[in-house]
Amino acid sequence: MKKLICLFLTITVISFCFTGCATTGGDRQQTQQEATAVGAGVGALLGALVGAAIGNDSMGVAIGAAVGGIGGAIAGQAYGTHIANEKEKFASEEEWLNECIASAEKINKETRLYNQALASEITDLDNQCAQLSEKYKHKSVTKQSMSTKKGQIDAKKTEVEEKIKRVQFEVENQEKVLANANKKGKTGYAETLNEKISALNQQIKELESHTEALASLSQRMAV
Repeated sequence: MKKLICLFLTITVISFCFTGCATTGGDRQQTQQEATAVGAGVGALLGALVGAAIGNDSMGVAIGAAVGGIGGAIAGQAYGTHIANEKEKFASEEEWLNECIASAEKINKETRLYNQALASEITDLDNQCAQLSEKYKHKSVTKQSMSTKKGQIDAKKTEVEEKIKRVQFEVENQEKVLANANKKGKTGYAETLNEKISALNQQIKELESHTEALASLSQRMAV
C-alpha cells in the first residue's frame, strides 16, 4: 500500500512540474538555480517517501531523502536549462511575458468551461440522488445501488480536486512571473497578469464550491 501511495505522489508531482507557464521571466542563471532548488526539494520528499515504503524505518527515510535530493537537483537543473533555452527562443522579455499571459488565459478558459460543464453534471447528479433516495426509502433499490452511485460521485470529486491542484500550480507560476514583471517595471504586463491571476483564483473558488456540493451528494448516498 505504501508503495502505491508513493507512486501516486510521484506521478502527481511530476505532472505538476511540467504544466503551465514555467516560473519567472528572469535571466538564465536564475531560472536554472530556482529549478535546481525545487528539484532537490521535490526529490528529497519523494526519496523519503520511497525510503519509508521500502525500509519502513527512519534510516530508510534518511537514505531516500539524500538520494532523492541529489537526483532531484540534477533533474531540476536539467529542467531549468530546458526552460532557459525555451525563453531564449523569444526575441524579448515582452514576448516571453505575452506567452505567460497566453498560458494563463488558456488555463482560465479551460477551467471556466470545465466549471460550466461540472455545474450541469452536479445538477443531474442531484436529481439522480433524489430519485435513488426515494426508491431506497421504499426498498425498490438495493444498498449496492446507493454505494455504486456514491462511488461515482467520489470519483468525480477526486477529479475536481486534481483539477484544483493544476490550476493552483498555474497561479503559483503566474505569481512569480507577476513579481518579476513588477521588479523590471513592466507595469502594463503586470496589470494584465494580475487580472489573469484574479480570474484563475475565482475559478478555483468555483471548483471548491463544486467539491463541497459533491461531498454533500456523496453523504446522501452513504447508507
